[in-house]
Amino acid sequence: STPLRYTTLVRSVDEGIDCVKHNQFEKSVEAFDQALIFEPDYPEFLGPYAVALYETKDFHRAREIAARLLHSGTTSYIDAMELYLTISIQLQEYEEVEMTIDTLLEEGIIPHELRTKFNYLR
Repeated sequence: STPLRYTTLVRSVDEGIDCVKHNQFEKSVEAFDQALIFEPDYPEFLGPYAVALYETKDFHRAREIAARLLHSGTTSYIDAMELYLTISIQLQEYEEVEMTIDTLLEEGIIPHELRTKFNYLR
């Protein structure tokens, strides 16, 4: 059953990513929901999944997936953080966003060329 499971996972992930590329976010969310059943911690699709949830205005789930992405360590931390903060802004969690950005700036985590962008988010 493992190869079948893996095939189903890959098919769902591929479909989800393809749907994101074509702005079919509802279909994308369905495909990623399916993939999540087979592999809850498969980091390769967490970014596109969070984007699809964001685009369908499911901000609470989008933030949960973006947080998983942040902790997975497989992607650009800054890209994942930017996505997380953008979702948090939609949820009107301005204090958390401000504190997080302040911490990132203080710790020198944000590359120089992105500081303006993060200051704007703040």
